[in-house]
Amino acid sequence: MKASTPFMVLSADKPELEMTSFERCSRRTWFEHKLAQLGYSFKKVAGSHQGKPEISFIVLADNDEELPALYRLAAAFDQDSVMYVDANGYAALFDSDGQYLANLGRFVEVTEDAAQNLDSYTFAGGKYYAIQ
Repeated sequence: MKASTPFMVLSADKPELEMTSFERCSRRTWFEHKLAQLGYSFKKVAGSHQGKPEISFIVLADNDEELPALYRLAAAFDQDSVMYVDANGYAALFDSDGQYLANLGRFVEVTEDAAQNLDSYTFAGGKYYAIQ
């Protein structure tokens, strides 16, 4: 993967919260509204996290000064962690306080078959991505 703008992958989903599809949709809409209100460039994407389907948001993180507000937003939506992908495609996991948790590997394009056999993947722009 060539160098690009760093980004974070965040979600408003929280599977352990038993919500109706309307409540889940409303939560995602509110999350999207907050991202726009804060001025972030983002894209809504589909995927899977820990084997459960979810809608996530890829949020461009042009500089480190933008990260604290994203961590606070993740915390406000009860997220345990967020994924940060640097300009070279290397991914790391951070908690919603911005504390480093773990290196994950490289965020790379994979085939649909490969993605469907993984617990976690992202589907964006007609392509599948996962950590390798």
